[in-house]
Amino acid sequence: MPFRAGDARRQKEEKFIMDNKTAEIQIKINEESFKGTYANGTIFSHTQSEFVLDFVTAFHGKAVLSSRIIVSPNHAKRILRALNDNIATYEKNFGPIKEAEDLNLNNISPVN
Repeated sequence: MPFRAGDARRQKEEKFIMDNKTAEIQIKINEESFKGTYANGTIFSHTQSEFVLDFVTAFHGKAVLSSRIIVSPNHAKRILRALNDNIATYEKNFGPIKEAEDLNLNNISPVN
C-alpha cells in the first residue's frame, strides 16, 4: 500500500523471517514512529535471557537515550543476520562503508 502524506495510520508490508519461515504481515505505523529517531551511537548489553540495545544521540560530551530495545537472544541473532544482509546489499549497491572512529560512550554523562 503506498504511503500518503498526513496519513497517521500508515501501513507497510514487510517480509519477516521467524523461526526459518517467511511471513508477510502489515504493520500499522503512527505518525510519530514513522518519522524515526536519530542515533549516532549504540550501547549493547545482555543477560542470559535478553539483549538490551540502547540507541543514543551524543553531542559535545553529553548523550541522550533515543531508544531502548530489549529482545530475546534468538531475536538478537535474527537482527544481526538481517543487519549483515542489509549492509552487504548496501555495499554492493553503493560501495564499501568507511567505518567512523568509535565514540567512547563510557565517558559521556546522561543529560537530565
